[in-house]
Amino acid sequence: MPADGAIEGPIGLIAGNGALPKLFAQGAARAGRRVVAVAHRGETAQDLQQEVEALTWVRVGQLGAILKTFKRAGVQQAAMAGGIDKRRLLGHFRPDWAGLRLLWRLARRRDDAMLKALAGVFEAHGIAIISSTAFLPEVLTPVGILGQVRPTATAQRDLAEGLRLAHAIGALDVGQTVALKEGTVVALEALEGTDGCIERAGALTCGRGVVIVKAAKPGQDMRFDVPTIGPQTVATAAAAGVLALGLEAGRTLILQAEETIEAANRAGMALVGLKGAP
Repeated sequence: MPADGAIEGPIGLIAGNGALPKLFAQGAARAGRRVVAVAHRGETAQDLQQEVEALTWVRVGQLGAILKTFKRAGVQQAAMAGGIDKRRLLGHFRPDWAGLRLLWRLARRRDDAMLKALAGVFEAHGIAIISSTAFLPEVLTPVGILGQVRPTATAQRDLAEGLRLAHAIGALDVGQTVALKEGTVVALEALEGTDGCIERAGALTCGRGVVIVKAAKPGQDMRFDVPTIGPQTVATAAAAGVLALGLEAGRTLILQAEETIEAANRAGMALVGLKGAP
């Protein structure tokens, strides 16, 4: 839970795609916080409207519109929850003047640099950016085997190597996901995102014997871009013939955890929380 001191006003939600925005809003409401949300057209689910006090729709890149919405509502804290599909982003980016100013100031336009710069803009306007997990500590991945399926000895070796490689590509700010098969690297996540990486790995191995590892970047700022899976990830992995899915413990999220673990059990897939370096 955020150490918000005397702050009792509404909390802002910058909503992307997936289930996390809705879960964040529900968690904030349980904690007695009113939620003022800004949702992105073509990304955020329509039913978020039912979970928040107020909802404003913007296009990706309309930073000024988000700031205006939050200032008008008296928001002093906000969270970024959910992703933006990078493939759609290339064709649907519609920055306003504030968004363009942010881009002009950036020498590097990779994920970490952009998100940290974005957080800096909000903080310069008196809006602190908190973690998207602030009201959802129970969804962080624990250490150990999470379902009923145990990984084979070969899969355990791939899980350990996959965690090492995931940290390596994370340090380069490339992606968070690695696919291996019997010690061979099959795919690394790039623009296509986690599901796209898993689908590509399944195609390259004819849907047989893939091990997937997802981890946070070294020095990950847990306020945003936290590695996340849910039932849809497991469904994609099952279709790709994934034997084991490893997640860095304490630094990745499992959304709809019971449903996700049960889906892995039904697919005969090992779901494992991996202990990273201290």
